[in-house]
Amino acid sequence: VEEIVAWVDSDIITKSDLEEEEQLVTEEIYRRYAGEELDEQLAAIRTRLLPELIDRKILLHRAARLFDLDNLGAMLVEDFRDRNEIEDDAELTRVLATQGMTVEDLKRRLLESMAPDEVIRVEVRNRVSVTDGEVRAFYEANPDVFRVPAEFTVRVIALLADGSDADAREAKRQRAVEARERLMQPDADLDAIVKEYSEAGTAASGGILGPAREGDLSPALEQAALTTEVGGVSEILEMPYGFHLVVVESRTDARMRTLEEVEDDVRLNLEQQKYVDLLVEFLERAREESEWRVADGYLDRMPDR
Repeated sequence: VEEIVAWVDSDIITKSDLEEEEQLVTEEIYRRYAGEELDEQLAAIRTRLLPELIDRKILLHRAARLFDLDNLGAMLVEDFRDRNEIEDDAELTRVLATQGMTVEDLKRRLLESMAPDEVIRVEVRNRVSVTDGEVRAFYEANPDVFRVPAEFTVRVIALLADGSDADAREAKRQRAVEARERLMQPDADLDAIVKEYSEAGTAASGGILGPAREGDLSPALEQAALTTEVGGVSEILEMPYGFHLVVVESRTDARMRTLEEVEDDVRLNLEQQKYVDLLVEFLERAREESEWRVADGYLDRMPDR
């Protein structure tokens, strides 16, 4: 005699049903996750699986009212046969027999798996729509989402000097002035000048930083990179630990993506949001319209218990 875990309308969910689902899901989790994420996923399935099995039963019962399950089951079996390149029903029967199954067993499993999805397609997904006005409203209300930050490549000369020795710091300042004057010359050899003056780790590679985007550099360096003309040399940037010069190699200024550029993505995201909201509402209503309860020994497998 099977231990009953839950009653759903005129149907039941048994302990073996729950254990079989738990084994399948656990195997998939072990394939996809590791470490702390694995532990979190394993803990979550304890209160996730039984509600999902109950919902699946409820949806299967609704499918029986929406569809001709015999015809739907036959179509699913035919599709299974085609996908697995099984020539005819006789071969299908032989293949299933090796796994201890009949064609009716296969049809039942396919219906249990696919019929709930068909119900959701008809009751939820087919009712999702997003108007052009909704797309435009979202675009106009979320400008930060569609802003493309500036991108730039710069050369940086860094001359290090703290404030402990005023004379040494002033000498570094004068060296920065000298480096800037040389950088400003029309025929300046940037690589050579950077290697000669810069004390940063990037000196050996010509002081190149980038391509970088807004937020990648310190505020002072970023400000110089965004405001100095392309090909130009910044003013000397004085910082507590020394002096910097920034040469802007290239820059693409920040811009807003147009509505035409993002329209399809915005519509897709809004449709997905609506789908999730409608699905939650539909499942709650379906549960209210069904008679179901969980055995006392399994109440801890339900959320918020």
